[in-house]
Amino acid sequence: MTRRAKKLAPPAIRQLPVAIPPVLRETVASYTRRLAAANHVQTIDLYEAWGIRPFGYVERHLTSDQLAKASGYPAWKLEAALPELTKRRPRDWVSYDCPRCSQRLSSGPMHRFYPSDRPFCVPHRMWLGYAGAVDVSLVAAIRSASRRHRRLIAGFGAKDTDAAFSLARSIHYGEEDNFVYGERAEILDLLRPGKDRIPLHDPALAAASYPRLVRTCGFLLSPYWRRMAQTEKGQQRFFPEFGKHCLGIPDYQPEDPSAIGDWVAREAAKFRTRQVAQPPAATESRLT
Repeated sequence: MTRRAKKLAPPAIRQLPVAIPPVLRETVASYTRRLAAANHVQTIDLYEAWGIRPFGYVERHLTSDQLAKASGYPAWKLEAALPELTKRRPRDWVSYDCPRCSQRLSSGPMHRFYPSDRPFCVPHRMWLGYAGAVDVSLVAAIRSASRRHRRLIAGFGAKDTDAAFSLARSIHYGEEDNFVYGERAEILDLLRPGKDRIPLHDPALAAASYPRLVRTCGFLLSPYWRRMAQTEKGQQRFFPEFGKHCLGIPDYQPEDPSAIGDWVAREAAKFRTRQVAQPPAATESRLT
């Protein structure tokens, strides 16, 4: 008979020698990486000590109590700073933190959750992408687009503005593979002077597209153009004006299928539903 091999239990978690404070709205993966770097251990060693397989989205299996035992900070403080440890998972963008703001931290760079209307650090004028940061102090169009983005949120609400901005990203999705021309080319010449080829993960490419995305977002939120998109007669004017102001293509007509065509079809369907659900207007009878 052969003895059944005993399953080894994961080692007990002890507090690490160097304690690193969490930063507000930081991702769990970023904090774990900084904690491991400050104590000169590998991140995979921490996951194995917690009994978590380091594959996929490991932050889903990590609890605040496990992280509190290793970091030395109480669980309530970690939950207040790291939103992924609680049920209030944010829908904001995960971006690279400003390198000038994080210079005080000796444990290296971090990733934090940023709202869609704050894509760059205003005091240091650094565009924040997932793969890095880029200085945009020479590009006034990006700063003015950020101010307009905040005005759209104040006027139309965060939910509708985020939905329109996501639609604008879907409309312009894939154009990074094409040739860069127009406003994007001028911005890229300021951000990356003398470079003919720019990789897709370069944050300068997203920074150059941001003013165009905000302009498209404002066009989609306009009540006038939303009314034009609801009828067939209005669509004959909507698509050319959309192509002129947002795409730089006069006499634009969407292909089938397309993101803007699907959005116009949904708006027209909502308009027809409201017309059917609306009761007929009461007519007054006059005595003659």
